[in-house]
Parts: sequence; C-alpha cells; structure tokens
Amino acid sequence: MTQLIYTESGTILANKEQAQKHYCLVTSLANHGAGTSLDATDPNFLATLLSLGYAEYTPPPPAPPTQEQIIAQLTFVLERRYDEVAQVKRYDNRLTCALRAGYAGPFQTEGTTFALWMDDCNAEAYVIMAECQQGTRPIPTGAELLALMPVAPW
Repeated sequence: MTQLIYTESGTILANKEQAQKHYCLVTSLANHGAGTSLDATDPNFLATLLSLGYAEYTPPPPAPPTQEQIIAQLTFVLERRYDEVAQVKRYDNRLTCALRAGYAGPFQTEGTTFALWMDDCNAEAYVIMAECQQGTRPIPTGAELLALMPVAPW
C-alpha cells in the first residue's frame, strides 16, 4: 500500500504527522483495478480519490471564537437577562426600567433598584472578563456567567 498525503491545494507532505498538523487529506491507495487511471495533476484528483474510496478527509476543527466574538456573545446573554428581569415588572426592556431611576415618581425606587442590580452585574462581569483575558479563569458559558451574577431584585 502506498501512503500519499496531500493538502487541499494538492501539495504532497512528508508524513502523516505533518498532514494532521495542517488538517490535510490523508490518502491511502491500494492496488486499484486495472484500467483505473488517476492523474495527480487533474484538478479533481482529490475528489476522485474520495469518490473511489481511496481517501479519507478530516476537516479542520472550527476556528475558536475570537475574543471580540466571546465578549459579544456574553454581553448578549447579560443584556437578554436584564431585559427578562425588567419585563417581569412589565417594562419593555432594561432601558425603560433603569430610566425610571432618574425621575421622581411612583417607579423611581423600582428603577433605582434595578439599575443598581444591573451595575453590580456589569461590575462582576468585568472582573470575570479580566480574569479570562489574563488566563486565570476559563471563559464561562452563558449559563455559567448568569449563575455568577448577583440575584435579581425581583
């Protein structure tokens, strides 16, 4: 059996370890039937190998999310939670609830309580984010982040 190792662009690599490092197509060719012609210069060469069962392809793992994507996702989780808590008291969202803190009236105390809770959550989230960026804490899932937040005021 001949071991041929190709990248997606058709480059032949030296060994299987190098191929795995580059997430390549690893091809094993056995004695294939007489009359079967395989041309390595054909742009469809790798597809032909796959279709004939002479090849296996392991795609690279998905790229890990960027720091910006992680922050955006966790911010979304927090803001959704703030909105859910505000909606318990029939506010449209976190903004309309927190806005009440600035105006004297029957909803000021409720708005202030909510705004202070939201600030406490944000302060805790910034501590967690800094620890993640320093590598002293693993990046939490959305559910894990919410479990670390202060208890909602209502």
